[in-house]
Amino acid sequence: GPSVAADYVSFTHAVLAMSSCALTGPVIFLVESGTYTEQITIPDIVGTSATNTITFRSQALDSTVVQLTWPSSTTASNDYTIRLNGVDRIIFDRISIARSGSNNYANVVDYAAVSNAPGSQFTRITHCRLSGTTSASPTNGSLITTSTNAINDSTRFDHCRFERGGYGINWNNFSLGEKLLVEDNVFVDQA
Repeated sequence: GPSVAADYVSFTHAVLAMSSCALTGPVIFLVESGTYTEQITIPDIVGTSATNTITFRSQALDSTVVQLTWPSSTTASNDYTIRLNGVDRIIFDRISIARSGSNNYANVVDYAAVSNAPGSQFTRITHCRLSGTTSASPTNGSLITTSTNAINDSTRFDHCRFERGGYGINWNNFSLGEKLLVEDNVFVDQA
């Protein structure tokens, strides 16, 4: 966060730190209030397990005071705020994740990995606010999307507010046995 007491000044710095070492226990990032204008890709992190989870949580326990945002784009290659690229056992808790601007490419969270390979497993987005642009087309402005045929198993979205965007959840390429739980969410103003 922005204070001098923060261990990491951004989500990007926290991800880089995890990527350079193996987890040996659960990790919780208590994110300070503020707006973080950044685009992050989270790769597979060595050491994640049922015990060794990764959590990004609003320190204030209020999704309206921590905002992770990235401007919409004119190209598909820049089409996400968060890209989960094979990371397992990650939780986003009480954070606003958004796209701003008026360009067509405005996906918010993208589950991406190598096609037909394990994607991100056991992920959870809970008590978050996901906001898209009002100009997003249904195909290019999803709040949650899968951009490859990776196998993203045991995924959970609960107690979230999905605002604007093309689709709230655009979950493509379901594989046999994949588990997706969508529970107690509110969807408002999707195209």
